[in-house]
Amino acid sequence: MKIAIDARFYGPKDTGIGRYVSRLVENLQVIDPENEYFILMQAKDFSKLKDSPRFHKVAASFGWYGFREQIFLPLILKRIQPDLVHFPHFNVPIFYTGRYVVTIHDLIKHEWHQKGSTTRSAPIYWLKHQVYKGVIWLAVKRATKIMVPSYHVKQKLVAQYHLSADKVEVTYEAGSLAEGESRSDEERKKAFTAEKYNLASPFVLYVGNAYPYKNLPTLFAAVKQVNQSQPLCLAVVGARGVFLDRLRQSAQEQGSLEYINFLGYVPDADLVDLYKEAAAFVLPSFSEGFGLTAVEAMGLGCPVVAANSSCLPEVCDEAALYFNPWEAQDLAAKISQVLADPLLADDLRKKGQERFAKFSWKKMASETLRVYRSV
Repeated sequence: MKIAIDARFYGPKDTGIGRYVSRLVENLQVIDPENEYFILMQAKDFSKLKDSPRFHKVAASFGWYGFREQIFLPLILKRIQPDLVHFPHFNVPIFYTGRYVVTIHDLIKHEWHQKGSTTRSAPIYWLKHQVYKGVIWLAVKRATKIMVPSYHVKQKLVAQYHLSADKVEVTYEAGSLAEGESRSDEERKKAFTAEKYNLASPFVLYVGNAYPYKNLPTLFAAVKQVNQSQPLCLAVVGARGVFLDRLRQSAQEQGSLEYINFLGYVPDADLVDLYKEAAAFVLPSFSEGFGLTAVEAMGLGCPVVAANSSCLPEVCDEAALYFNPWEAQDLAAKISQVLADPLLADDLRKKGQERFAKFSWKKMASETLRVYRSV
Protein backbone atom coordinates (compact mmCIF):
# COMPACT_ATOMS: atom_id res chain seq x y z
CA MET A 1 0.00 0.00 0.00
CA LYS A 2 0.88 3.64 -0.42
CA ILE A 3 0.15 5.20 2.96
CA ALA A 4 0.30 8.93 3.69
CA ILE A 5 0.62 10.21 7.27
CA ASP A 6 -0.10 13.82 8.15
CA ALA A 7 2.97 14.33 10.35
CA ARG A 8 3.01 18.13 10.48
CA PHE A 9 2.91 17.81 14.27
CA TYR A 10 6.25 15.94 14.18
CA GLY A 11 8.40 18.87 15.20
CA PRO A 12 6.77 20.91 18.01
CA LYS A 13 7.99 20.60 21.59
CA ASP A 14 5.65 19.90 24.47
CA THR A 15 2.79 18.45 22.43
CA GLY A 16 1.37 15.00 23.07
CA ILE A 17 0.28 14.71 19.43
CA GLY A 18 3.81 15.56 18.25
CA ARG A 19 5.25 12.78 20.40
CA TYR A 20 2.56 10.35 19.24
CA VAL A 21 3.24 11.05 15.55
CA SER A 22 7.02 10.85 15.86
CA ARG A 23 6.91 7.57 17.80
CA LEU A 24 4.42 6.11 15.35
CA VAL A 25 6.55 6.89 12.28
CA GLU A 26 9.83 5.84 13.93
CA ASN A 27 8.39 2.46 14.90
CA LEU A 28 6.69 1.88 11.56
CA GLN A 29 10.14 2.28 9.98
CA VAL A 30 11.28 -0.66 12.10
CA ILE A 31 8.31 -3.04 11.94
CA ASP A 32 6.87 -2.58 8.42
CA PRO A 33 9.04 -3.88 5.55
CA GLU A 34 6.19 -3.93 3.02
CA ASN A 35 4.32 -0.66 2.63
CA GLU A 36 5.44 2.64 1.14
CA TYR A 37 4.95 5.76 3.26
CA PHE A 38 4.64 9.43 2.43
CA ILE A 39 5.31 11.50 5.54
CA LEU A 40 3.82 15.00 5.25
CA MET A 41 5.98 17.29 7.40
CA GLN A 42 7.04 20.85 7.95
CA ALA A 43 10.18 21.16 5.78
CA LYS A 44 12.13 22.58 8.73
CA ASP A 45 11.59 19.28 10.57
CA PHE A 46 12.91 16.96 7.83
CA SER A 47 16.16 16.38 9.74
CA LYS A 48 14.25 14.96 12.71
CA LEU A 49 13.16 11.89 10.73
CA LYS A 50 15.89 9.50 9.64
CA ASP A 51 16.08 8.67 5.94
CA SER A 52 14.59 5.39 4.75
CA PRO A 53 13.98 4.02 1.21
CA ARG A 54 10.28 3.37 1.83
CA PHE A 55 9.60 6.57 3.80
CA HIS A 56 9.38 9.68 1.64
CA LYS A 57 9.37 13.11 3.27
CA VAL A 58 6.85 15.45 1.67
CA ALA A 59 6.90 19.18 2.43
CA ALA A 60 3.66 20.42 3.96
CA SER A 61 4.87 23.63 5.56
CA PHE A 62 1.65 25.13 6.85
CA GLY A 63 0.00 25.13 10.23
CA TRP A 64 -2.99 23.46 11.80
CA TYR A 65 -6.66 24.47 12.08
CA GLY A 66 -6.49 27.06 9.28
CA PHE A 67 -7.64 27.61 5.71
CA ARG A 68 -4.28 26.62 4.22
CA GLU A 69 -4.52 23.03 5.45
CA GLN A 70 -8.05 22.81 4.09
CA ILE A 71 -6.83 23.84 0.62
CA PHE A 72 -3.26 22.59 0.27
CA LEU A 73 -3.43 19.26 2.11
CA PRO A 74 -5.97 17.75 -0.33
CA LEU A 75 -3.86 19.03 -3.26
CA ILE A 76 -0.73 17.32 -1.91
CA LEU A 77 -2.64 14.10 -1.31
CA LYS A 78 -4.14 14.22 -4.80
CA ARG A 79 -0.60 14.38 -6.19
CA ILE A 80 0.54 11.40 -4.08
CA GLN A 81 -2.56 9.29 -4.77
CA PRO A 82 -2.25 7.19 -1.57
CA ASP A 83 -4.31 4.08 -0.91
CA LEU A 84 -4.83 5.28 2.65
CA VAL A 85 -4.22 8.41 4.71
CA HIS A 86 -3.72 8.56 8.47
CA PHE A 87 -4.74 11.83 10.08
CA PRO A 88 -3.38 11.79 13.67
CA HIS A 89 -5.82 14.45 14.86
CA PHE A 90 -9.42 15.48 14.21
CA ASN A 91 -8.54 18.27 11.74
CA VAL A 92 -9.21 16.28 8.58
CA PRO A 93 -9.65 18.58 5.54
CA ILE A 94 -13.36 18.77 4.79
CA PHE A 95 -12.75 18.55 1.04
CA TYR A 96 -10.67 15.38 1.21
CA THR A 97 -12.74 12.45 -0.07
CA GLY A 98 -10.17 9.64 -0.17
CA ARG A 99 -9.98 6.69 2.21
CA TYR A 100 -8.54 7.57 5.61
CA VAL A 101 -8.22 6.60 9.26
CA VAL A 102 -8.12 9.17 12.03
CA THR A 103 -6.88 9.28 15.61
CA ILE A 104 -9.13 11.07 18.10
CA HIS A 105 -7.13 11.64 21.27
CA ASP A 106 -9.96 12.95 23.43
CA LEU A 107 -13.27 14.81 23.46
CA ILE A 108 -12.17 17.43 25.96
CA LYS A 109 -13.33 20.31 23.74
CA HIS A 110 -16.84 18.85 23.93
CA GLU A 111 -16.80 18.86 27.71
CA TRP A 112 -14.81 22.05 28.40
CA HIS A 113 -15.89 24.89 26.17
CA GLN A 114 -16.91 27.48 28.75
CA LYS A 115 -15.78 31.09 28.42
CA GLY A 116 -12.90 30.47 30.84
CA SER A 117 -11.44 27.99 28.36
CA THR A 118 -10.55 30.66 25.79
CA THR A 119 -8.84 34.00 25.37
CA ARG A 120 -11.23 34.97 22.55
CA SER A 121 -14.35 37.09 22.75
CA ALA A 122 -17.56 35.12 23.30
CA PRO A 123 -18.88 35.44 19.69
CA ILE A 124 -15.57 34.43 18.10
CA TYR A 125 -15.14 31.52 20.50
CA TRP A 126 -18.69 30.35 19.84
CA LEU A 127 -18.02 30.45 16.07
CA LYS A 128 -14.73 28.56 16.45
CA HIS A 129 -16.45 25.92 18.57
CA GLN A 130 -19.15 25.41 15.94
CA VAL A 131 -16.45 24.96 13.28
CA TYR A 132 -14.65 22.47 15.52
CA LYS A 133 -17.85 20.48 16.03
CA GLY A 134 -18.50 20.40 12.29
CA VAL A 135 -14.95 19.33 11.41
CA ILE A 136 -14.77 16.54 13.98
CA TRP A 137 -18.26 15.31 13.06
CA LEU A 138 -17.20 14.96 9.41
CA ALA A 139 -13.89 13.39 10.42
CA VAL A 140 -15.45 10.58 12.48
CA LYS A 141 -18.39 9.97 10.14
CA ARG A 142 -16.28 9.64 6.98
CA ALA A 143 -13.32 7.77 8.49
CA THR A 144 -12.99 4.10 7.62
CA LYS A 145 -11.56 3.43 11.08
CA ILE A 146 -10.96 5.57 14.17
CA MET A 147 -8.15 5.03 16.67
CA VAL A 148 -8.33 6.25 20.27
CA PRO A 149 -5.85 6.00 23.18
CA SER A 150 -8.21 4.53 25.80
CA TYR A 151 -11.51 2.69 26.22
CA HIS A 152 -12.78 5.74 28.08
CA VAL A 153 -12.44 7.81 24.89
CA LYS A 154 -13.92 4.98 22.80
CA GLN A 155 -17.06 4.84 24.95
CA LYS A 156 -17.53 8.60 24.78
CA LEU A 157 -16.94 8.71 21.02
CA VAL A 158 -19.33 5.86 20.25
CA ALA A 159 -22.04 7.45 22.41
CA GLN A 160 -21.48 11.01 21.15
CA TYR A 161 -21.63 10.13 17.43
CA HIS A 162 -23.74 6.94 17.51
CA LEU A 163 -20.94 4.90 15.97
CA SER A 164 -20.54 1.15 15.67
CA ALA A 165 -18.09 -0.01 18.33
CA ASP A 166 -16.30 -2.01 15.62
CA LYS A 167 -15.32 1.23 13.89
CA VAL A 168 -13.26 2.42 16.86
CA GLU A 169 -9.96 0.73 17.82
CA VAL A 170 -8.10 1.34 21.08
CA THR A 171 -4.35 1.74 20.53
CA TYR A 172 -2.77 2.58 23.88
CA GLU A 173 0.10 5.03 23.77
CA ALA A 174 3.22 4.88 25.96
CA GLY A 175 5.91 6.85 27.75
CA SER A 176 9.24 7.86 26.27
CA LEU A 177 11.44 9.50 28.89
CA ALA A 178 12.50 6.29 30.64
CA GLU A 179 13.86 4.81 27.39
CA GLY A 180 16.90 7.06 27.22
CA GLU A 181 17.73 7.02 30.92
CA SER A 182 20.98 5.03 31.35
CA ARG A 183 22.66 6.96 34.16
CA SER A 184 23.09 5.44 37.58
CA ASP A 185 21.28 7.11 40.46
CA GLU A 186 24.62 8.41 41.69
CA GLU A 187 25.45 10.00 38.32
CA ARG A 188 21.99 11.47 38.00
CA LYS A 189 22.00 12.95 41.50
CA LYS A 190 25.39 14.52 40.82
CA ALA A 191 24.02 16.16 37.66
CA PHE A 192 20.79 17.30 39.28
CA THR A 193 20.78 20.36 41.50
CA ALA A 194 17.63 21.55 43.18
CA GLU A 195 19.14 25.03 43.17
CA LYS A 196 19.02 25.04 39.36
CA TYR A 197 15.24 25.23 39.57
CA ASN A 198 15.02 26.87 43.00
CA LEU A 199 13.26 23.84 44.46
CA ALA A 200 13.11 22.97 48.14
CA SER A 201 12.72 19.35 49.20
CA PRO A 202 10.28 17.68 49.43
CA PHE A 203 8.44 18.72 46.29
CA VAL A 204 5.61 17.29 44.21
CA LEU A 205 5.53 17.60 40.44
CA TYR A 206 2.95 18.58 37.83
CA VAL A 207 3.73 18.39 34.10
CA GLY A 208 1.28 19.70 31.51
CA ASN A 209 -0.61 22.73 30.28
CA ALA A 210 -2.64 25.21 32.27
CA TYR A 211 -6.07 24.84 30.65
CA PRO A 212 -9.06 24.93 33.02
CA TYR A 213 -9.83 21.21 32.70
CA LYS A 214 -6.39 20.46 34.18
CA ASN A 215 -7.83 21.59 37.54
CA LEU A 216 -4.69 23.27 38.84
CA PRO A 217 -6.46 25.56 41.35
CA THR A 218 -7.45 22.44 43.31
CA LEU A 219 -3.81 21.30 43.31
CA PHE A 220 -2.66 24.74 44.46
CA ALA A 221 -5.17 24.75 47.30
CA ALA A 222 -4.13 21.23 48.34
CA VAL A 223 -0.44 22.18 48.46
CA LYS A 224 -1.32 25.17 50.64
CA GLN A 225 -3.21 22.85 53.01
CA VAL A 226 -0.28 20.42 53.25
CA ASN A 227 1.97 23.34 54.17
CA GLN A 228 -0.12 23.96 57.27
CA SER A 229 1.47 20.86 58.81
CA GLN A 230 4.75 20.36 56.87
CA PRO A 231 6.81 22.16 54.21
CA LEU A 232 6.04 21.19 50.61
CA CYS A 233 6.93 22.77 47.27
CA LEU A 234 5.08 22.29 43.98
CA ALA A 235 7.03 22.28 40.70
CA VAL A 236 4.86 23.11 37.65
CA VAL A 237 6.48 22.15 34.32
CA GLY A 238 5.30 23.03 30.83
CA ALA A 239 2.43 25.38 31.64
CA ARG A 240 2.77 28.67 29.75
CA GLY A 241 0.72 31.47 28.21
CA VAL A 242 -2.28 33.47 29.25
CA PHE A 243 -3.91 30.60 31.16
CA LEU A 244 -0.79 30.39 33.34
CA ASP A 245 -1.02 34.13 34.02
CA ARG A 246 -4.58 33.61 35.21
CA LEU A 247 -3.42 30.75 37.45
CA ARG A 248 -0.67 32.87 38.99
CA GLN A 249 -3.26 35.48 39.86
CA SER A 250 -5.58 32.83 41.29
CA ALA A 251 -2.73 31.32 43.36
CA GLN A 252 -1.81 34.74 44.69
CA GLU A 253 -5.40 35.43 45.71
CA GLN A 254 -5.74 32.08 47.52
CA GLY A 255 -2.35 32.49 49.25
CA SER A 256 -0.64 29.49 47.67
CA LEU A 257 1.77 31.26 45.29
CA GLU A 258 4.68 31.15 47.76
CA TYR A 259 4.67 27.32 47.61
CA ILE A 260 4.72 27.06 43.78
CA ASN A 261 7.61 27.16 41.29
CA PHE A 262 6.54 27.67 37.67
CA LEU A 263 9.40 26.16 35.66
CA GLY A 264 8.05 26.55 32.12
CA TYR A 265 9.71 24.36 29.49
CA VAL A 266 12.26 21.88 30.91
CA PRO A 267 14.60 19.77 28.69
CA ASP A 268 13.89 16.04 28.76
CA ALA A 269 17.11 15.20 30.65
CA ASP A 270 16.16 17.60 33.45
CA LEU A 271 12.55 16.43 33.37
CA VAL A 272 13.75 12.87 34.03
CA ASP A 273 15.57 14.17 37.11
CA LEU A 274 12.50 16.04 38.32
CA TYR A 275 10.34 12.91 38.04
CA LYS A 276 12.95 10.86 39.90
CA GLU A 277 13.53 13.40 42.66
CA ALA A 278 9.89 14.32 43.26
CA ALA A 279 8.09 12.91 46.28
CA ALA A 280 5.08 12.35 44.00
CA PHE A 281 3.67 13.25 40.62
CA VAL A 282 0.17 14.74 40.83
CA LEU A 283 -2.36 14.73 37.97
CA PRO A 284 -5.55 16.54 39.10
CA SER A 285 -7.28 16.71 35.67
CA PHE A 286 -11.02 16.43 35.30
CA SER A 287 -10.49 14.92 31.86
CA GLU A 288 -7.67 13.15 29.98
CA GLY A 289 -7.54 11.07 26.83
CA PHE A 290 -4.66 8.87 27.99
CA GLY A 291 -2.70 10.54 30.78
CA LEU A 292 0.73 10.37 29.18
CA THR A 293 2.47 12.28 31.97
CA ALA A 294 1.23 9.78 34.57
CA VAL A 295 2.67 6.96 32.46
CA GLU A 296 5.99 8.84 32.22
CA ALA A 297 6.01 9.17 36.01
CA MET A 298 5.33 5.46 36.51
CA GLY A 299 8.16 4.55 34.16
CA LEU A 300 10.61 6.70 36.09
CA GLY A 301 9.66 5.38 39.52
CA CYS A 302 7.75 8.41 40.73
CA PRO A 303 4.69 7.69 42.95
CA VAL A 304 1.51 8.83 41.16
CA VAL A 305 -1.37 10.64 42.85
CA ALA A 306 -4.19 10.93 40.29
CA ALA A 307 -7.73 12.20 40.02
CA ASN A 308 -10.35 9.48 40.08
CA SER A 309 -11.72 10.68 36.74
CA SER A 310 -11.90 9.98 32.99
CA CYS A 311 -9.33 7.44 31.75
CA LEU A 312 -6.91 7.67 34.68
CA PRO A 313 -8.14 4.62 36.66
CA GLU A 314 -8.10 2.65 33.39
CA VAL A 315 -4.54 3.63 32.53
CA CYS A 316 -2.95 3.70 35.99
CA ASP A 317 -4.97 0.81 37.44
CA GLU A 318 -3.60 -0.03 40.92
CA ALA A 319 -0.41 2.00 40.39
CA ALA A 320 -1.83 5.31 41.63
CA LEU A 321 -3.37 6.78 44.75
CA TYR A 322 -6.69 8.33 43.71
CA PHE A 323 -8.55 11.38 44.99
CA ASN A 324 -11.77 13.25 44.29
CA PRO A 325 -10.77 16.02 41.82
CA TRP A 326 -13.40 18.34 43.27
CA GLU A 327 -11.98 18.10 46.80
CA ALA A 328 -8.72 19.89 47.61
CA GLN A 329 -8.86 18.45 51.11
CA ASP A 330 -8.91 14.89 49.73
CA LEU A 331 -5.94 15.64 47.47
CA ALA A 332 -4.02 17.19 50.37
CA ALA A 333 -4.67 14.07 52.46
CA LYS A 334 -3.41 11.77 49.68
CA ILE A 335 -0.24 13.81 49.17
CA SER A 336 0.37 13.77 52.93
CA GLN A 337 -0.08 9.99 52.94
CA VAL A 338 2.66 9.52 50.35
CA LEU A 339 4.97 11.92 52.20
CA ALA A 340 4.43 10.23 55.56
CA ASP A 341 4.51 6.56 54.49
CA PRO A 342 7.71 5.37 52.73
CA LEU A 343 6.24 1.87 52.35
CA LEU A 344 3.24 3.28 50.47
CA ALA A 345 5.53 5.37 48.24
CA ASP A 346 7.71 2.32 47.48
CA ASP A 347 4.63 0.22 46.70
CA LEU A 348 3.38 2.88 44.27
CA ARG A 349 6.82 2.99 42.62
CA LYS A 350 6.91 -0.79 42.18
CA LYS A 351 3.35 -1.04 40.87
CA GLY A 352 3.97 1.97 38.60
CA GLN A 353 6.95 0.39 36.89
CA GLU A 354 5.04 -2.87 36.44
CA ARG A 355 2.14 -0.93 34.92
CA PHE A 356 4.47 1.11 32.70
CA ALA A 357 5.77 -2.12 31.15
CA LYS A 358 2.26 -2.80 29.79
CA PHE A 359 2.56 0.16 27.39
CA SER A 360 4.84 0.30 24.36
CA TRP A 361 5.16 2.63 21.34
CA LYS A 362 6.20 -0.40 19.28
CA LYS A 363 3.00 -2.18 20.30
CA MET A 364 0.99 0.96 19.47
CA ALA A 365 2.61 1.13 16.01
CA SER A 366 1.97 -2.59 15.46
CA GLU A 367 -1.71 -2.20 16.34
CA THR A 368 -1.92 0.86 14.07
CA LEU A 369 -0.39 -1.13 11.21
CA ARG A 370 -3.00 -3.82 11.80
CA VAL A 371 -5.69 -1.14 11.38
CA TYR A 372 -4.07 0.03 8.12
CA ARG A 373 -4.11 -3.54 6.78
CA SER A 374 -7.71 -4.11 7.87
CA VAL A 375 -9.01 -1.30 5.66
